Amino acid sequence: MSLNFNYNILNKVNRPDLFLANPDQSVAGCLKQNTELVFDLYLNNISKMSFKYYKYLDEKENPYYGKIENLMTILAVGISWFQVTSVNEKNDGGNPYLEVECSSLENEFTTKRLTSFGQLGSTEDWDGGLDLYKLYDITNTSKSIIHIVLAELPSWSVGTIDSTINNGWRSFTDDDIDAYSFLTGSVSETYDCIFIFDTFSKTVSAYSLESLNNHTGIILSYRNLIKNINFKSNANDIRTRMAVYGGDDRGNGNLNIVPCNATGT
Repeated sequence: MSLNFNYNILNKVNRPDLFLANPDQSVAGCLKQNTELVFDLYLNNISKMSFKYYKYLDEKENPYYGKIENLMTILAVGISWFQVTSVNEKNDGGNPYLEVECSSLENEFTTKRLTSFGQLGSTEDWDGGLDLYKLYDITNTSKSIIHIVLAELPSWSVGTIDSTINNGWRSFTDDDIDAYSFLTGSVSETYDCIFIFDTFSKTVSAYSLESLNNHTGIILSYRNLIKNINFKSNANDIRTRMAVYGGDDRGNGNLNIVPCNATGT
């Protein structure tokens, strides 16, 4: 997510303008006089935005009050494009208002189901088991994860694919999963990368964790931004031994880990 905050003469962040748009991002108009605008912004997760929008302003009805619906999009200038995910109308006998909740536009990826990545190959296949894929392969798009995912979302395109990512052949066991969870979960862990969704250009980029590990000079402490820190351990994440199982390896021998551990344990 690319952020571009504007500041006033008091060095405080200006409130961003909001523009209501159709699902195809064609702008309908400006949502003036929204209140209680709140952003939860993330680098590697879906960002959130919420606000209230009153029906009447100075005894005149806001023209877009009845047009804010689920799946409409909203541009928060300098922040991101968002998709409306919840609209709740409240009326206590006074001035009715809408409570609007939105997710950043990559939320579109959560609506697309992928069912092919756990597919088994035949025993005659050179991989001998689960089908193998690369993160990005422009010469073989049928085995390119990025191309397969974006085929389900044709309005999005490929951004930057970090050349330092180990773009080797990998197998996956995800038989039925949404596109966003697949990319940011299994694929991200397998290739040690992070996906960046640019909602302005509608591109998906992948960067290695190492390439993002640059010191920014920003120091977080209890004196500025940190309110509290919570460390939690989970016994289920601790492993003292591993079992290897499966079919034949590519050398037509029994599957084992002797090349890594001579004892085979």
